[in-house]
Amino acid sequence: MEGGIGFLPNRKLEEIEDDVQKIILDNEEEWIRNHVKVYFNGLKNEPYMMPKNHPFTISLKNTLDSLGRKTRIIGMMASCDARYYYNQGNMPSIVYGGINNGQSHAENEHVSLSDILETAVEYACFIIDWCESYN
Repeated sequence: MEGGIGFLPNRKLEEIEDDVQKIILDNEEEWIRNHVKVYFNGLKNEPYMMPKNHPFTISLKNTLDSLGRKTRIIGMMASCDARYYYNQGNMPSIVYGGINNGQSHAENEHVSLSDILETAVEYACFIIDWCESYN
C-alpha cells in the first residue's frame, strides 16, 4: 500500500513519521505487527505557514481588497517552493494564483487571457504598495 500524508505546520515531518510507525507497528493485531513494514519514500516536504498578521500578508490582503477582490486567507494541502523561501530563507512567501475560475490543476486546466492580465495588475499594485510602505 502506498499513500501520502498531509499535516499542519505545527508538526515536524519526523514526528508524523514516528506517529505513523507507532500506530501501525504498535497495533493489537499480531498479523499486522508481523507482516507490515513501513517506509517513507518519495516526496517529503516540511510544511510552512505564513502568519496572517505578518506585514506582507496584511499588505497583500489590503491591496486586493482595494481592488475590489474578496480575499480569504486559507491553508492548502499541496507542495510548493514557498516553503523553502519561508522556512530556509526567512523570506515572506504567499501562494496567490489570482483568478483561476476553479480550473487550477483540473483535467482541462486553462486560464483566460483577461484573468492573466487582471492578476498581473494585482501583482503590480501589490509590489507598488509593498515597496511604498518602506519609503
